[in-house]
Amino acid sequence: RGYQVSTTTARPGDRVTLTLYWEPLSLTDRPYSVYVHLLDASGQIIAQRDTYPGLGRNPTTTWTPGRMFADAYLLILPNDAPAGNAQWKVGLWQAETGDYAFLLDAAGEPVDSGVRFGEFLVRP
Repeated sequence: RGYQVSTTTARPGDRVTLTLYWEPLSLTDRPYSVYVHLLDASGQIIAQRDTYPGLGRNPTTTWTPGRMFADAYLLILPNDAPAGNAQWKVGLWQAETGDYAFLLDAAGEPVDSGVRFGEFLVRP
């Protein structure tokens, strides 16, 4: 549904919190994990966080369709993070199998394993 970032600029070593506002559309019997990636301009991962929703307290198998909730994810930019423009990519995957929950187009065909959004600047 939306997101909020603690800052839109950071330096290597800084902490950044991304809060996601989820609204499930249907039930799932699969226990998905969330991945949060900060990507550089070429699509390479600068920083990432892989975790269960709510740090394991809010599994996807218990999400209620239509009930929105917020979940915060802390990322620490590595000391060698390259300076430049970046953006977020977020998606769901099964940690046990490595399978991703793909986004589907209007015809029901998979198009991507996550959503890209936002503008972020890594300062030198």
